[in-house]
Amino acid sequence: MHVTNDIARGMSTSIAHAERMKTLWGSALPTSTDEREMLSVPLLGERGVDTVQKVPRAMLTGIIRPRIDEIFELVAERLNTCSVAHLGGQRVVLSGGASQLTGVAEVASLWLDRQVRLGLPKPVSGMPDAGRNPGFSVAVGLLSYGLKPDKHSVLPALAAKSLAQARQGYVRRVGRWIADSF
Repeated sequence: MHVTNDIARGMSTSIAHAERMKTLWGSALPTSTDEREMLSVPLLGERGVDTVQKVPRAMLTGIIRPRIDEIFELVAERLNTCSVAHLGGQRVVLSGGASQLTGVAEVASLWLDRQVRLGLPKPVSGMPDAGRNPGFSVAVGLLSYGLKPDKHSVLPALAAKSLAQARQGYVRRVGRWIADSF
């Protein structure tokens, strides 16, 4: 969302158009054709076809890259100060929608000095094909985890059976007492 807000402010366009530009043409790494490729940017608050500004794709990359650098700089600082970071090894998994931006994995690898890959959700029955991308990996993972039975609160089968029998015996005794008393 920070990247989208930066694009919206930097190009004076709406959040919706900034998100669309980020998704379609966004990149964290510049290419040789960025200066020549022109993008149409509708200006904020204006209506009609006359209010479209043409900007080079390099301008979009120039807005995205500093924010991505800032994010991974903060992540690197946190990893360096974390006492258990060494337990994670030398690999990092990126997830979420912004991880799909072209070049983000490469920038992360530079900042974090680790191998980086995109996290894809494990297929879940009934999940549409559109949900099998890094943008949904966290949500699918949390839902999958929530559907698993909790090992700490589930009774072993034998204990559950004896508890059910004890409850039935108690209910029968109470039922007999009520019947005999009234």
